[in-house]
Amino acid sequence: MTVHSFETGAEMLKELQEQGKRAQESAKRLDVFLKEFREPGTCFVQIHPYGFLIYGIVEKIEGEDEEDQEMLEESFLSGYIFCRAFSSVCPRGELGSIHASRISAIISKEGFEWARENGWPETLTRELQEAVTVTNTEYSHGIIENGKVVDEIK
Repeated sequence: MTVHSFETGAEMLKELQEQGKRAQESAKRLDVFLKEFREPGTCFVQIHPYGFLIYGIVEKIEGEDEEDQEMLEESFLSGYIFCRAFSSVCPRGELGSIHASRISAIISKEGFEWARENGWPETLTRELQEAVTVTNTEYSHGIIENGKVVDEIK
């Protein structure tokens, strides 16, 4: 995690705007991958930078009014996905959002349920490798090809 300090509020706002632009650029590169997350119930796995796995399932979210819905759609088009995430350290799950660029692969619902039943394994097992349906070629914390991590976590 990177911690930024700022001399002024204007510097902070500028950095936030630049982060937003970078998120949108990343979402454009991930357009085909991102479309896989339109449907609630889509499952995924993230290889955390520390090496353990985080499992997620896309949650349905609706705004209270048209303005909220537009904001949610803009967030999605910028690459952010609303989900519930699970791991060995958070077995009951936690609601939040994740940028598509941080997701390693989409896994089948059966693979997700297998992981739940087996206590959210911390490593990519054979069963999980077989559950991978789509990989993220832009993922920066380990490359998955044919369901296997082929590059060390950076």
